Amino acid sequence: MRKLVILLMCFGLLVSCSNEDEIDINVNKKSNNNIEDNSMSKIWNLKSYSGFLGTVQLKQNDVQWVLNENLNQIQVVNNIGESLPYMIESGTYNYTLIKGEMTINKSFMYTVGVDGNLFILRYKDNPVLSDDEYTLIFLENEELTTITE
Repeated sequence: MRKLVILLMCFGLLVSCSNEDEIDINVNKKSNNNIEDNSMSKIWNLKSYSGFLGTVQLKQNDVQWVLNENLNQIQVVNNIGESLPYMIESGTYNYTLIKGEMTINKSFMYTVGVDGNLFILRYKDNPVLSDDEYTLIFLENEELTTITE
């Protein structure tokens, strides 16, 4: 009986684990996510936040990023405050983008992917800690025009 309980517990753990790639986007897959071929100078709405808390779906304009590649700046409008860990506060930040890795304000580091109207950021975490991994998936705001400055 004890072996059966242990077997069921192991099976339950395997079934309950989720794969954050369920969205079928691989940020390292060059064919879909070649950043050089996709302009990021757009207005992006945070669609989902996946991490150790699970996946949270957000409403349009809860969190919005306006990227300007010419100025290497991001204007963040955060209407949810600190309700999710590691969310960047509202403000304007400088960023660098080198070989698919974005650093915002010299502190937040992400692996970046663009797939059509999706902008995917995976936080480059401390591998020693298991509680700080998360993925941000932004949807292009089609109601607003592309940034051209």
